[in-house]
Amino acid sequence: LYIYDRARQANCNIAVASFLVVVAILVSAMHWLARPHLFEYVGLLVFVHFLSLFYRNEIKYKTLFAILIPTMVFWTNSHPSFALGIIVTGIYLTVVAGQFFFSADKEVSGRARSKSLVLLALIGALSLSTLINPYGIKLHLYILSYLEGQEILKATNEYMSPVFHGGLHATCLEILFVAFIAGLAMKRRIDTPTLLLCLAFGHASLASVRNMPVFAMVATPVIAYLLGKDEMPVAEEAEESENSQNCKMPFLSKIANTAKEFDEQEKLCKMHLMPMVVSLVLVIASLNGGSLAGIKILNSGFDKMSMPVATLDYLKENALLQKRGFNYDNWGGYISYKLKTRVFIDDRADFYGHKLYYDYSKVMATGEGWEDTLSSFAVDWILFPKDSDLARSLAKHKDWRLVKSDQASSLFIKKLE
Repeated sequence: LYIYDRARQANCNIAVASFLVVVAILVSAMHWLARPHLFEYVGLLVFVHFLSLFYRNEIKYKTLFAILIPTMVFWTNSHPSFALGIIVTGIYLTVVAGQFFFSADKEVSGRARSKSLVLLALIGALSLSTLINPYGIKLHLYILSYLEGQEILKATNEYMSPVFHGGLHATCLEILFVAFIAGLAMKRRIDTPTLLLCLAFGHASLASVRNMPVFAMVATPVIAYLLGKDEMPVAEEAEESENSQNCKMPFLSKIANTAKEFDEQEKLCKMHLMPMVVSLVLVIASLNGGSLAGIKILNSGFDKMSMPVATLDYLKENALLQKRGFNYDNWGGYISYKLKTRVFIDDRADFYGHKLYYDYSKVMATGEGWEDTLSSFAVDWILFPKDSDLARSLAKHKDWRLVKSDQASSLFIKKLE
């Protein structure tokens, strides 16, 4: 709703604004999970919004400090991406410092100098405020050690580059890039920090899937502004209205005028009608089991095409949970949730250490020596995607037997000697 409101304030047409917001929603839908990414998004939007206001001289430095420092403390204690706030501040500092050093206009240079000092002090204060957490500097050291584990990160889906082969999220990301480039060719212009932010987060979204929602949230209001229109002078607006009335197809003219009036009234409304209607429909459907007027519009649950179902039932019914198993890491949390049991591994790779994750990856990819590594795990059953390299190798292996499979998975048990 915040992004939609920003788009409408930029005088972007209701249809275009709605389309852009829906695309941004689809890009960010990958992280609509029970994870603290929400705090990352809120923190980032607060920083971008208030730094932009300060850059445009719409708020004083005291207001900037009063809002961003508490936000940083909250962000630090909610999500490890808090360094983004300092990075965004650094981008604004770089721009105003450049104006100070290179502007020939003394007045512009003087204002830029003052802003540079403020932002430099702000970065120092923000950095110190990140130490206000239960672990102090140890939190920062842990994050650095995690990011240094490149082998683990390279094998984690959300840290990989997006694959542009028809996937919904990646396709919507492409739409935003095209809209952004098209917007830059329009009459409207954006300031340098905003352009740099879009380029930086655009690059980040291409480097890592987890950054796609961040780019969508930062860039969508900017795209809406670029695609919006400036207010028409009264004379031009009157001329356009007269041309519309003289149209040879009055029916189409009436529809166009009605749509224009609705667009103008909706933009002035503080409680935007469209998102409220959509939200109300979704709430009613959710309370009704995902159905509306007998039509299923929401599907809450796990996809049988990508998650094990029949194989989990087999594990439970045949008392295999008491034995040691080896599972696909992305299914670890799902298996633990469904069967209330411990798992060999889940997708929190950093919790298991480099050695175990390296050995797991070797077995998963059937790399050199994978059989010896698997034997060292001393497991009695293996649950993996049915089309994986490991499943294909186990299907032909003398020591393992396929006992159950479904649309997503294959379950193997070790043959008795």
